[in-house]
Amino acid sequence: MPDPALLDLMYHLSWQPPALVRPAMVASAAGSSQTFEKFVESSEVEIDAWELRGRTLRAELWQRAHSGDTELDFATIESMVDSFERSLRPEGREVARFRKSLRREVRDARPSSRAEIERLGRRMLVTCERFLELGLDFALFLRALRAEMDPDAQGVSTFDDPDALEKFLLTNAA
Repeated sequence: MPDPALLDLMYHLSWQPPALVRPAMVASAAGSSQTFEKFVESSEVEIDAWELRGRTLRAELWQRAHSGDTELDFATIESMVDSFERSLRPEGREVARFRKSLRREVRDARPSSRAEIERLGRRMLVTCERFLELGLDFALFLRALRAEMDPDAQGVSTFDDPDALEKFLLTNAA
C-alpha cells in the first residue's frame, strides 16, 4: 500500500492555486469587483493553507529521510526534484504573462475603473508571485534533501553554520 505521506507529497507538488491554473481577467471583473475580490480572497486563503501544508510536509520528509525509511530513497527524491522543477518553469512564465497582462489591462481600462483594476490585480499578482516563490523554495528544500540522501556524498563535510562553511571554503580555496 502506498505511503500516505508520499501520496500527500505528490498532491502538494501538483496542486496549483486557481490564479495560475486559470489566470484572472481583472478588467472583465471590474464590473463585478465584489465577485473578483472574493476570488482573490479565496486564492489568498488557499495559498496560506498550501504554505502551511508544505511546511508540515518538509518536516515529515526530513524526519523520514533521517530515520532510515526505505520507501523514501534517493531515486524517489531525485524524481520528485525533477518533476517539481519541471512544473515550476511554466508557472514562472505564467506569472510573467499575468504581470504583463495586468499592466496592459490597467493601461487600457476606463479611468473610472483603473484604480480598482490595479488594486485587485496587484493583490492577485502578489498571490501568484508568492506561490511561485514558495514553489522555488520547496524545490530548494527537495534539492537539499536529495543532497542529504545522496549515497555518493556520504562522509562529506556538511555545514549548518554559515560561518563554519565560509571558513571551510576560504581555507580550502587558498
